[in-house]
Amino acid sequence: NIPGATWLIQLTAMRLPWARLAACPNDPAGLLTAAALPVPQAEAARRLLIVWHSRTGMAEQMAQALHRGAKQAALEMEASSGLVIDILRANEVQVPQLLCADGFLFCAPENLATMSGEMKEFFDRSYYGALGRLTARP
Repeated sequence: NIPGATWLIQLTAMRLPWARLAACPNDPAGLLTAAALPVPQAEAARRLLIVWHSRTGMAEQMAQALHRGAKQAALEMEASSGLVIDILRANEVQVPQLLCADGFLFCAPENLATMSGEMKEFFDRSYYGALGRLTARP
């Protein structure tokens, strides 16, 4: 069990419906929109996005532990069918995946008193496409 996982699952259940927009293929920052993403089958389902980066494998192991902890917390709350957990490496995540998520966990090593370069690149790449569109999400 991961301390705080139950708190995280409870927070993700508080999200209101959000527009689900997909970025154009030639628009990695998601500044343009093309089409609506498919809505999960159960509209009541909440989506947790775990974004990770690791060179040595340690942060990846931590992200996997966060994934297991979130699943376990959902089971304990009898809400496992209402939670979808996506776990993606930072270089795979695009703005539409951020917009579809109800909550986030970010996992990366600290390098020279800052986050790893790949995680920083993820935030830089996603910034303008997500600006003002993720307000109040945990």
